[in-house]
Amino acid sequence: MINGDQEYVIKRVIGAEEVIDTIGTSGAIKAGNSTNRLLASCNDDVFSLQVNGREVASVVDTSLAFGFLVGLIVQTQEGAPVDVSFDNFDAYAP
Repeated sequence: MINGDQEYVIKRVIGAEEVIDTIGTSGAIKAGNSTNRLLASCNDDVFSLQVNGREVASVVDTSLAFGFLVGLIVQTQEGAPVDVSFDNFDAYAP
């Protein structure tokens, strides 16, 4: 997840439990209402997040196995307009 304050979060949700794997800020994230392009990838047990062509975070998680669901979530604060489009979304096993 990223926001207009140049912050990112990588978290996983299993059932009702949310676990934050990493959180931080990055100059790669355009501030305010600017357009950001995201690339999230998972290769074996390494999950990486790129924003605007630059890697901002990478985490290793050996607790998950094959067969879990993958998804993207868009969230906004009440009253804050947002325009989101998804393209080139692929999910596949290597």
